[in-house]
Amino acid sequence: MGKKSNTVWFMLAATAVNVLLMFIFFTLGFILITMLFTKWPTLAENQLVSMMSVLVLFVGSTALTLFLYNKILTWVQKKFKLEDHLYPFMAPKNRRPPYRGE
Repeated sequence: MGKKSNTVWFMLAATAVNVLLMFIFFTLGFILITMLFTKWPTLAENQLVSMMSVLVLFVGSTALTLFLYNKILTWVQKKFKLEDHLYPFMAPKNRRPPYRGE
């Protein structure tokens, strides 16, 4: 397997981890919101509070997922030294050398 195929497999695995993290955080948050609404049923009757809580849950779980995903990817790349095995797909192709003033 070459660097490009390694990169494809790595990105597929990283995407699967990202989706799994998002599902876990959103499900846990939804369970917490449901527990909160069963404890205080007057909150659940207010439609604005219900919609805002789901919106905050979605934004919060997305932010937490992106933060944790970034930390996990950095840790994995450092631990297994993946820079040597993956294709640098984000690097610019036509990069000029820096100006030295000569």
